[in-house]
Amino acid sequence: MTDDLQLMRKRFSELSSRASSGGFYTFTDFLTPAQQSLLTSMRNELTAFEFFGGHSSCERRIACFGNEGEFGYEPSYPIACIEIAPKNPKFAKPLSHRDYLGAIMSLGIKRETVGDIFQKEQIAYVFCIDSVSDWIISNIESVASVSVRCRLCSEPPEELAGKTKRLSVNVASERLDAVIAAVWKLSRTESAKLISAQKVAVNSLLEENCARVLKPDDTVSVRGYGKFIHRSITGLSKKGRLFAEIDKLV
Repeated sequence: MTDDLQLMRKRFSELSSRASSGGFYTFTDFLTPAQQSLLTSMRNELTAFEFFGGHSSCERRIACFGNEGEFGYEPSYPIACIEIAPKNPKFAKPLSHRDYLGAIMSLGIKRETVGDIFQKEQIAYVFCIDSVSDWIISNIESVASVSVRCRLCSEPPEELAGKTKRLSVNVASERLDAVIAAVWKLSRTESAKLISAQKVAVNSLLEENCARVLKPDDTVSVRGYGKFIHRSITGLSKKGRLFAEIDKLV
């Protein structure tokens, strides 16, 4: 195990102990799917914890140690949502996720204090640790030469992840590598390489098992390709292959 992983395990243990001994919730910064998987592997060693990133569509999420049954009150996650919009939408050029992240990182903010960034048309919604929200709002005046305004958003849109398209794909089985290959028209070997390279997450947790069988409503993210939700098996072909119904993010 690398030094970074050992330090992270130690940090998780410290937060868990602080919550259980102090009787109050403790929180991590935003965790990547791989970090969330590491924490999940320690579940039997720690007090109860849950993940939340500010919205149900978030993949980068904060872990909260403690539970309402023990503490007697609900946790309040230290997450803020910032809306970034062009001052002159009519003349604003299209911006990318990289543009927004670059503008935020240029402020000297640590990456782990920033969660997911979603775009809906010309507006971006940025989830961050609440302690850095004022700094972001006060200092970002432009993104990639586009003049913008920033404000706290108390209620981000219910649909943030974008539109989905319902597809029916032909698969040999509901194995993760098989479904990924079918969705993006890859070979099983190419699909397996993506999984082994730690580029695949299922329900926001890193997944390295090619043979994992997907269940209804499992959300699969593949870095560099996109995201889909596995819905159900709708039928069987004459050759004995399955028809899988999925919602692909477009």
